[in-house]
Amino acid sequence: MTPSQIIQVIAVYEHRLVDARVPKIRLDPKRTFRSTTIAERLSHAHYLCAGVKKYALDAEQQRKAGSHLAAVQMCLSFAGWYTLEELMEHNRSKQLLRPDLPPEGWLHCVVMVLGLSVRSSNCLQAGNVLYLRDLVLKTEADLIQMGLIRKDIRHIKQGLAIRGLALAG
Repeated sequence: MTPSQIIQVIAVYEHRLVDARVPKIRLDPKRTFRSTTIAERLSHAHYLCAGVKKYALDAEQQRKAGSHLAAVQMCLSFAGWYTLEELMEHNRSKQLLRPDLPPEGWLHCVVMVLGLSVRSSNCLQAGNVLYLRDLVLKTEADLIQMGLIRKDIRHIKQGLAIRGLALAG
């Protein structure tokens, strides 16, 4: 999986965990998984989500992102939220889109979920546009000033539109 795919999958899980009001709690590593309750497993999965996103964004730690994603998925599976087949499909999916995820849910996702080129991502990062909530405040003119070309802007607009979002102006 690419880092943007990992982040997109985690965004879906996080949204569901937030909707269910599951707190973020780190489990004691000395405890066996069998001795934990479903609520504890879900809380631990929620806690791990932040680490997955952090590791996915760091080229040197992307391997860790995969292992942490697997741990999150294990917690969700053992809690009965997803079947193994569903989790495998999430990992295979080129673009995991959730029609039930409202546009405001996407605002908390990093711009990497749009699957941008390295050059485009670097331009946005240099302009301090890290999340979709930052991106939707920008106009096409703002993006051009950051160094993005029309093709990149078209790709951004399509990615936002799929998620029910748009650029400003």
